Amino acid sequence: MKRYLHLLRLKHAITLIAILCTHISRSQTDFMDYLPQHLSHLDTYTWDKVQRGVLIRYRHDPPFPSEAVDIIAKNCMFIQLQSNLTQSSREDFTIPYPNRIYRFAYKNLTKHYEGKDAIFTNVPEWFMHNAGGSPNIYLDPTYPYYNLRNDSTEYSGKNLQEWWISEMHTEIDYQVPGNALFVDALTDAIRIGQGVSRGGYDYWGNEIGEDPYYDNSYTEDYLKPLLASIRDEFADKMIITGNLLKPWFLPDGNYSYVKDYAHCNYIENFERYGDSYIKHLNTGIELYKTISEDGKMTFFNMSIEKPTPAPTLTIEEMRTKASDAMPEFYSSLPNQTEKDDLAELYAYFEFRLAIFLLGANEYSYMAYQSTPVADDAGKDLFRTIPPFPEFKYPLGEPLGAAVRNGDIWTREFKHASVWLDAANGLAKIDWELKSLGVASLNLEDHQLKVVPNVINQDTYEVIIQGVPLDQKDIKLFNLNGQVISQNFSYVNTYTGADGRKYNRWKLFGFQNRLSKGIYILKSGHLNTYLIVK
Repeated sequence: MKRYLHLLRLKHAITLIAILCTHISRSQTDFMDYLPQHLSHLDTYTWDKVQRGVLIRYRHDPPFPSEAVDIIAKNCMFIQLQSNLTQSSREDFTIPYPNRIYRFAYKNLTKHYEGKDAIFTNVPEWFMHNAGGSPNIYLDPTYPYYNLRNDSTEYSGKNLQEWWISEMHTEIDYQVPGNALFVDALTDAIRIGQGVSRGGYDYWGNEIGEDPYYDNSYTEDYLKPLLASIRDEFADKMIITGNLLKPWFLPDGNYSYVKDYAHCNYIENFERYGDSYIKHLNTGIELYKTISEDGKMTFFNMSIEKPTPAPTLTIEEMRTKASDAMPEFYSSLPNQTEKDDLAELYAYFEFRLAIFLLGANEYSYMAYQSTPVADDAGKDLFRTIPPFPEFKYPLGEPLGAAVRNGDIWTREFKHASVWLDAANGLAKIDWELKSLGVASLNLEDHQLKVVPNVINQDTYEVIIQGVPLDQKDIKLFNLNGQVISQNFSYVNTYTGADGRKYNRWKLFGFQNRLSKGIYILKSGHLNTYLIVK
């Protein structure tokens, strides 16, 4: 009997080594080759402005209102929605907006979101337990957690790993499957293998975790083979997205997992608040740069919290900052609570946008939101898809990779210069708007001119030339199409180079000063632009 068990273990070990060798070979060769076909339905990636993503859902999964669909799809290219949306709800997005990346399919590496279902009841061996094993199931708070170390107990002819794959197949065999699948909770699975999370015992009362801290048998013999199976099974069918990169995780911030198992890295909880913030932020930006250089997609869900070393803004400073940047939208919010929510959302946004831009490559998407729940998102879903002017500014292609000098990071784009000081939590993005011509803003006519057309915030007035003699309706708009000012007065009449007579008008007395950005000046059918730097 002992000899039989020894041979059985040897056979299992040989098979496992062969599987691992196959997985290693595939991870380093062909699975990324499928990414272009998954993106072929999109228009060519554009650097015209920052490309956005969003995670959003409604409680109790009702259909999305049409106005919400429009706000989401007009602003965001990578849209992550809940997996249990009906076919008609999915088509509410995919039919009018086919040139987007949609993620519906989702499965967690640790948590059994189906709860206490037939799987839970019939195969308790698949789940984690507290000390003593069965029946002390570990629940957090009501969901059981998988024990990936169990690859022998079968249910309906499948072990746990095979069942996991078949469940994902069920999700992507849906009639409107989307373009991406999401593999969640890698760090939780690693922590289980380290013995520092989630109960830590199997059905029989044996500890699951072990030393060493990483590269233990749980991750090497069970977690990584499952990830490789997911990759090999689905790489030609879907964009494989995972919540993988964590700069503080040993030994490499989970970079090897991104490299070997995913087309797209979903990043959240990127910053590590506290004493080690600066170290981990610098490490994280380096890793983000590296995965971009590897050709990986990125969905970066940025934090809205204050960076640890950043100066603390008072609520009054936040209000001023937001009302200057978005005066009409800010004033349109119905109460001070919503205004303050917008102000807090915007307070440290420039720092997060700078982080995103330092490592962005083609097919990088930025999400910035205080909630994924549309019921709580407020007017025009502003807490989930904020109407910040920076999202409309022309960006242009990167002129090179980000450069680090100690804790200072810089990167140049065609129309923007990015500077970030990790040690002090500061960032500055200079939108080099002087380089923009009228044509790049899709303006209609060169006849109308503002003198000067690039001003500082403390400028009190400018002159508008080329106004037709019969035109007295002149307005200044922001890029959201909202009227900013109608304070114009007649100056004089002059003869232009074409021999025709035109009026000069003066724009003056900007209320509360103009915040930095691009403005459109309209006189009848004529347009021009004004830049405040």
